[in-house]
Amino acid sequence: MNILLIDDEPIFLETLARRLQRQGHGIVSETNGKKGYEAFSLKPEAFDLILTDIKMPEMNGIELIKKLRHEEFDIPVILMTGYGDLEMSVEALRIGAFDFLVKPLEFTSLFQSLTKLESLKSFDRKILAILPHVSGKIQIEIPSRLSYIENTVAYFQHIYHPYWKMYRMDNYRLGI
Repeated sequence: MNILLIDDEPIFLETLARRLQRQGHGIVSETNGKKGYEAFSLKPEAFDLILTDIKMPEMNGIELIKKLRHEEFDIPVILMTGYGDLEMSVEALRIGAFDFLVKPLEFTSLFQSLTKLESLKSFDRKILAILPHVSGKIQIEIPSRLSYIENTVAYFQHIYHPYWKMYRMDNYRLGI
């Protein structure tokens, strides 16, 4: 995997980069979220994952994810922090983080997360290969209740997510 690694602690950044490179990953390192976003936005297709600290100067990890999602980049982001608490991890996952890891980093947890991500990417590649050959029709009848409509839209967004990746469609524009 090609990983954009962002952390403001140079020793940690270098250590983690070496460890990931030994596992066969390509690494680009940046020292804050702003520089990381600039590196990513120059060539977003070059990266499979962003692994970033939360607390950094100029742009923190939460702000980075929000900016990526606002710009409609659908790249997995794993957040790391030395200040782990339940509220922060829930917020990270709510805004679209793939995972949330607490420092000092347990490399076993990181590698498990990377393996899970690789597995999901492999599944996505298989689906994308057959999508152009698939057709179908879905008909749903629901009672006229706002909560049912919202849940149905979420269901369609989930089902058609591979199409958005394939055709670079915006999943928030799906309507009923």
